[in-house]
Amino acid sequence: RRRELISRFSVDPGVRAIVIDSPLLYETGLDAVCDLVVFVDAPLEQRRRRVAAARGWSSGELARRESLQKPAASVAALYGMGVKPATKIAHHSY
Repeated sequence: RRRELISRFSVDPGVRAIVIDSPLLYETGLDAVCDLVVFVDAPLEQRRRRVAAARGWSSGELARRESLQKPAASVAALYGMGVKPATKIAHHSY
């Protein structure tokens, strides 16, 4: 479904940008269709609070889902982003 929408919107002259909010961007190969990737990380406790409030997830559910993703440091290293504790947003265009 996402790939179909991306294909349709990418040829529409009225669409200037497509934003994909996907925690499994790399695992699903969707990074291959991106001109720019913006990587945003947050401390674990902040992520726990957000998903508990917004989705009713337990810490265990968050841990289960995050175990399916590449670790943040791995993603940053993969694209040479050099994430530091004070850096919340890193990006790389390829």
